[in-house]
Amino acid sequence: MSAVIVSRYTGGYEGKKQFSIRQRQDGCFQVYHDNPYEGCNQPYRFDDEPISGLFMDIESAEAVLFRHPSFRG
Repeated sequence: MSAVIVSRYTGGYEGKKQFSIRQRQDGCFQVYHDNPYEGCNQPYRFDDEPISGLFMDIESAEAVLFRHPSFRG
């Protein structure tokens, strides 16, 4: 299912990791770690990884992102 990025965030160690919240076609929101394998010389290095379940509103998705260990660093 396709999704549209509605917000982007920078976090993690030294603020170098990228995250996004995306809205799916069904209206739900989901948190993604954008390009988590950056720097790896592997074919999956440009894949984005979902790191949450689905939420009915962006505020709930944001709250989960801000508590996630990958975002906090």
